[in-house]
Amino acid sequence: MKHILCVVLTFLLAGCGKSSNQSNQTAVKQTVRTDTAPIVKRLPKLGKLQSVWWTSKQVTTDSALSPPSKPAYKVCGFAQLEKATVDELVQQFPWQRTATNWKPMLTVTNLNLDSAEWSQSAAFTKDFKPQQIPGELFFERQKGIVYFDLEIE
Repeated sequence: MKHILCVVLTFLLAGCGKSSNQSNQTAVKQTVRTDTAPIVKRLPKLGKLQSVWWTSKQVTTDSALSPPSKPAYKVCGFAQLEKATVDELVQQFPWQRTATNWKPMLTVTNLNLDSAEWSQSAAFTKDFKPQQIPGELFFERQKGIVYFDLEIE
């Protein structure tokens, strides 16, 4: 009996240091979405959007140590504005250029943003992003694109 117990313990201990195949898969492919409705719903003051490219990633997780919570998502992307809206934004808000090395966290292959000159405006962010949604808005006036980086429940 003692011998069988030792054999069972040996097998259990040998398996403890091994991880499953699922936990070895660390790379998750993010899908870029192009449906405008979820973005228009959260950033309605941007008006009618010509197109959007965005991704979302869940940033809250439920675990045995914490109670279940409402899931929160990191949503970032680009919104192509209509020309009239771009002209209004350029005139309406004071814009400050971001650092020359600043780049959006999202890259979209069919958007040529290599020479983009991104700007920010505290007044624009305050007026166009609902206060209950944490995050930032950036504007590229030449291409008429807003980059959004938000956390949404």
